[in-house]
Amino acid sequence: MGHKKSECIERPRKVLAKFTETEIKPDDIIVNPTLTYDAKRDVWNGYNPNDYMEKIKEHELLEEERR
Repeated sequence: MGHKKSECIERPRKVLAKFTETEIKPDDIIVNPTLTYDAKRDVWNGYNPNDYMEKIKEHELLEEERR
């Protein structure tokens, strides 16, 4: 697991995954495991602006086709 229960910022599941007999997936990979307390909770950790630019270009193409 990528974090302890006390460090979790998300709402816990209603039924734990081990009781639902579903496949338990690994947590998100932390980009830099030596981060501080605040840095671990940073929403923009690992953000790549180039990925967002690709989404914008894709959206613009769809808008052009729609017109």
